[in-house]
Amino acid sequence: MEIIKFTEQQRKDYEQLPTSMAIYQIIDGKAKTLLVTDELCRLLRISREDLIANLDKSMFGFVHPDDIGRMAYFGKNFAAHTDEKYDVFFRWKTPKMEDYHIFHSWANHVLVDGVSLGFFFYSDVEESGKNNQILDTHYQKYANDQMYQDRLTNLPNRRFLEIFGMEEVAKLRLAKKQPVCITLNIAGMSVYNNLYGLKKGDLLLRELSELLVSEIKEGHVYYNKDDRFLILTVVEGIDEKIKEIHEKFINLAKNEAVDLQFGLYQILDDDQNIMTITQRANQAMKEIGLDRRVYVKKYDPAVEEDLEESYFLNNFSRAMAEGWLTAYFQPICSAKDGKTASYEALARWQDPEKGLVSPAAFIPVIEKYHLTYYLDMYMLWEVVAKLRQWKERGLDLKPVSVNLAHEDFEMPNLVEKINNLVTGAGLSRSLIKIEITERDLSNNTSRLKEQIDQLRSYGFEVWMDDFGSGYSSLNALNDYSFDLVKIDMVFVRHLDDGQLNRLLIPEIAKVAHKLGLKVLAEGVETEEQRDFLREAGCNLLQGFLFSKPVELDENQQVIS
Repeated sequence: MEIIKFTEQQRKDYEQLPTSMAIYQIIDGKAKTLLVTDELCRLLRISREDLIANLDKSMFGFVHPDDIGRMAYFGKNFAAHTDEKYDVFFRWKTPKMEDYHIFHSWANHVLVDGVSLGFFFYSDVEESGKNNQILDTHYQKYANDQMYQDRLTNLPNRRFLEIFGMEEVAKLRLAKKQPVCITLNIAGMSVYNNLYGLKKGDLLLRELSELLVSEIKEGHVYYNKDDRFLILTVVEGIDEKIKEIHEKFINLAKNEAVDLQFGLYQILDDDQNIMTITQRANQAMKEIGLDRRVYVKKYDPAVEEDLEESYFLNNFSRAMAEGWLTAYFQPICSAKDGKTASYEALARWQDPEKGLVSPAAFIPVIEKYHLTYYLDMYMLWEVVAKLRQWKERGLDLKPVSVNLAHEDFEMPNLVEKINNLVTGAGLSRSLIKIEITERDLSNNTSRLKEQIDQLRSYGFEVWMDDFGSGYSSLNALNDYSFDLVKIDMVFVRHLDDGQLNRLLIPEIAKVAHKLGLKVLAEGVETEEQRDFLREAGCNLLQGFLFSKPVELDENQQVIS
């Protein structure tokens, strides 16, 4: 979505309005400040440029840390166009203000040139005592509601954590503190309940919750579920704090049947998902196992890598059966006019729990366990099905390239299977291009050469992918027959790292053309790269300058 542009006169008229107001537009899920009025700048004692810069960096940069959760709650509902009215009191303080002032803010959606903008109005409230009582009315209603509060411990529950957890993390970050997530589990709780009864067990849970609240001065304590608690706090002094909590719990329980286990995850700056954060803290705690000599573990990324590998391996068949694996299409464009000439199909894993998974996470697992053939055949089937769907709807069909590995060619009757799949769907073989990487060609076999020749004899184009990534590029051109060479993106990415790549690319194109091959350069991200590659003799270009890989629907429209 493009940012709304006001004319100079429109901007001037808005900025000079005698009211404290700001206009925002939601772009990719983030609020973009379009303008602020002179009156709002005067009220906050800050320049327009500094105010807009701070609002764009963080909508809560000047907001009192205790009010961020409330602001975020109402802001999310407003952005989602829910029936919840945006009408909120909060504390605001800019650098030139001596103390926090209580502000009243309300907002409306206004349609401008077909785009919904947020018009936010602000007023500085003088009657602080009166409005401090109003401050948390709506927020506390939800925080204390049974829906968000555990009845036994009176702590915010898992649902509250899922909704407001990242706001707590943001508050800690804004206070210039390093946030950490801690999961606590009462080991042996079932034994304790059997010995003393459920009432005594419930009492222990309540006493532990009170202990945690009294000990955690910065951050928040939550009751997760199944005798587990969760803490979002600061990393400073946390080792000593955990030791203290552990010792006090042992004295509290007065029984060796139970013990506390702690899992720690130091939250990174780019962590934006509370469930991922808690999952990593949980994983650290699980590493303790049954060893009573250890009561605390810190998150180790290497452990998660092993678990991730097991997850993808165990769920690979299910991902194909249930459609978690799908084809994304990245345009391949003409170097001459920039128009889409074809697509490359790329595998993406849309997990019901993990969301969209990076190919860098699951592809190495597939390759490691020699499952590439099944993935490649699945992707070919997906592409054929999509092309057939587009053909039945009468849409303009463009060729699609699919990637095959050298292991695929070791399977019996591969070429016949490809041919039967494509022709059986009523598609022209010219619509499917086969990409084989130079790395796979290094596993040279006479059978591979025969099958490449057979594919080309049927009418399938065969492309050499990642040309130049190894040492055997020129030998491969001599040993195998191709229709196109695809210059490895490393050449383009390092185009200006010395003169070598600027000298090599035109020579590669010249040699390829003399052999009757087309040339495609991938990894194009800038107009300067595009212009150089076009002049260097590349026929086709691919990269983020034109488009990232996208999911296409039955009408060839991008699925957002």
